[in-house]
Amino acid sequence: MNKIKKAAALLLIAALILTLAACGGVKGLNATIYYAVTSEPRCLDPQIVGDNAGEIAVANCFEGLVRRGEDGGIVPGVAKSWSISADECVYTFNLREDAEWHLIKNFADILGEDYKDSFDRSVTAQDFVFAFRRAVSPETQSPSAESLFSIKSAREIYNGSASPASLGVAAANKHTLVIQLTAPNAEFLETLTTAVCMPCSEKFFEATKGRYGLDVTYLMCNGPFYLSKWVEGVSLLLRRNGDYAGEEEVLPAAVSLNVNGDYASVIQKVSDGSYSGAMIPYSKKDVLENVKSVDIERYQSATWSWIFNCKDEILQNEKLRRALVASISPEQEETLSYERAEGIVPDCCTVGESKYRTLAGRTQQPQYNEAAADSLWSAGLTELEKTKVSVTVKCTAEFELTVRKQVQVWQRLFGKNLSIGIEVTETEKLETDLTNGEYQLALGAYRTATSFTTKFLQGFTKDKKENIPGFSSEEYDLIINNMHSSDNDSEIVAACRNAEKYLMERGVVYPVFKGCDLFVKPKNVYDIFVYPAGENVSFIKGRVE
Repeated sequence: MNKIKKAAALLLIAALILTLAACGGVKGLNATIYYAVTSEPRCLDPQIVGDNAGEIAVANCFEGLVRRGEDGGIVPGVAKSWSISADECVYTFNLREDAEWHLIKNFADILGEDYKDSFDRSVTAQDFVFAFRRAVSPETQSPSAESLFSIKSAREIYNGSASPASLGVAAANKHTLVIQLTAPNAEFLETLTTAVCMPCSEKFFEATKGRYGLDVTYLMCNGPFYLSKWVEGVSLLLRRNGDYAGEEEVLPAAVSLNVNGDYASVIQKVSDGSYSGAMIPYSKKDVLENVKSVDIERYQSATWSWIFNCKDEILQNEKLRRALVASISPEQEETLSYERAEGIVPDCCTVGESKYRTLAGRTQQPQYNEAAADSLWSAGLTELEKTKVSVTVKCTAEFELTVRKQVQVWQRLFGKNLSIGIEVTETEKLETDLTNGEYQLALGAYRTATSFTTKFLQGFTKDKKENIPGFSSEEYDLIINNMHSSDNDSEIVAACRNAEKYLMERGVVYPVFKGCDLFVKPKNVYDIFVYPAGENVSFIKGRVE
């Protein structure tokens, strides 16, 4: 072979290698990981992101002070080390001096042509100060602001009664950050792993002029990956960040978050290796019936429960709700192959680095008591000045038999004083109706979007979007507020058990079965770390063999 032909052959081989890399053909440590998300993010601003796809992108494109390791424990992030004061109220973080923001050529449009020379790439303590102040500012309207209320003045700033400058977050110097809490918080380090606590460069933020996080040009990353391409409605491409200075080596060359809400299509693509992984709701398990070439992991991220609409004209009456709960027979629950729930909090939720259920055990539920139910029912009707009420129960076909058996019990006990019907609907329709409050009583899945037990239970406080029952109680809100001031895991567990018991005794939610979601992946994909509730994913160690 002459030199010209040999050179041409080498060029052809190089081109083929590049082509394979671009389409995910390269395997091992430099693979492209393709992960399915059901919808694209609304934005990637860490302080206001609130959807699943956005959370996943932020978790992989940003690095906070600390991060979660594969065992669920806390490991260093931008902070290489930290110390906690004797009273557990002051945290001092020592930042890596080599932590940097990743700059892309598109930034010339907003930072100026000389940005590579004029912009300080260092991730500094001041970047965290600015981020935390943004997070608790009422103008930001961060959906996660309350998770930071244990920080000094955070609540007051959010309520508009204090200046952001009074926040208990300060830069002692360029690479030392000090955070002061109002009281000890045993879960504070876990909170720091969430999106709302990611750093934000004030100079870059101001340069975006209100477009921060809306596109590639308006997002500057410091995590293991950076946003390289965003095709609206199709995919987000995250490339390995060569400037990343974390504890672990980033193995994948890239991650593609592919927008696909068709679960049958998702499973087909996972099965043939086009996708490296996806989370599938258990209600969609039928799409897995004939699939044998995938690995499936269960994440107990839901509890099938009787859910009461506390804003309904009839069921706003607590005595009627309690009467219905007091007459839920345990025998009626044993109608499916589902495992009995041990409480409202799903099994995936944690306190500190341990599973909440392991620490708490079964939370005591109201006992079946026909006499008490009859008395409560009569008292509730008297309060409503009614002799008879009508209630409709919504459920899916899967649970229709369970519901019918329980309805028979209620009809027997309350007789002519209760007219009760059943509406069987599709899973998606039931979930939509629950979210919109268009129901009276339902047997549905109460899901968690977080692995934090305290944050899940906080979702039942007044005006929270996660508060499906529309429950409102100053006493319950006080329980949650006191929970955040607990300074050890055992106190938090006790407070969580108290909150669960409170909700069950007042007929807000009555847990029945354990529910789950399913993480599916090809058998040749390894080390994609899914968070306990399936709410987030880390791709740092992902590989395809």
